[in-house]
Formats: sequence, structure tokens, C-alpha cells
Amino acid sequence: MVSTSFMVDTSSHPRAQLHRCVERSAYKQFNRHQRQLRILRSRLGRIIRDIRRKTEGQAALEGAFALPLSRATQIGSQQQRQRGWKLYSFHAPEVECIGKGKAAAL
Repeated sequence: MVSTSFMVDTSSHPRAQLHRCVERSAYKQFNRHQRQLRILRSRLGRIIRDIRRKTEGQAALEGAFALPLSRATQIGSQQQRQRGWKLYSFHAPEVECIGKGKAAAL
């Protein structure tokens, strides 16, 4: 028979406590980040709808706002891990993601 009385409770270990604390703060920050993204997307959607409503029926204004509205719509609808083309910069659409060596792989 093996006695289990020698086993140490690792949940009270300082490293385990630190690990739980780090996981908890990362979870909270992720939720805060997602909440801020939802707020920004809803504000962008309101601005897009407002501009479309105010320029409706005015050909000159519709033509002037066509490109910025299409870019804003693209930014509002794209997801973080979507496949295919993404718009990384509103004012410089030729910018590509260069993180993690992706530009070298092209």
C-alpha cells in the first residue's frame, strides 16, 4: 500500500497562485478588449448609416463619399482571423500585415 499522506497541496504554492492571478487578469483584459471593439464597431456603423442617410439622393456627395464609406464598411465587417484580404490602414490601403514574417512568405 502506498500512502498518499506525503502529497503536497500544490494549489497553495505561490507559483500556482501567481498563475491563477495571471490567467484571471488576461481573461478580464480580453473581455474588456472585446467590449471596446463592440463599442467601436457600433459607433462606426452609426456614422456610416448617418452619412448614407444624409447623402442620399445627392449624386455629388454620394460620389465623394463612395470610397471612404466602402473602406469604413470593410473595416467594420472584417474579423480578426478572417481569410483573404483585410484593410489594415484607412488612409494607406496598400499596407499589408508584416507581423510574424508573413510578408516574407508571400
